[in-house]
Amino acid sequence: KSTGVEFALEQRGIDPSRVIAVGDAANDIPMFELCGFAVAGNNEHDGVVESADIISEENGPSGTIEVLKQFIQAVEIP
Repeated sequence: KSTGVEFALEQRGIDPSRVIAVGDAANDIPMFELCGFAVAGNNEHDGVVESADIISEENGPSGTIEVLKQFIQAVEIP
């Protein structure tokens, strides 16, 4: 996944440090390392939790939505 994400970001001129990665399995860890912020949507796989910046309470898409809601609420709009 990280190779594809890196390629897509490079094509679009997006700095990976400005990207939130969300994943739930060991194959997401390199993507977590590439991006600026990592969210684990699940705590069942070894290494995923340790590689993430935050772990959602919900799993799957519900966990992603949970974290995005928290992020939006935390951002100050000038």
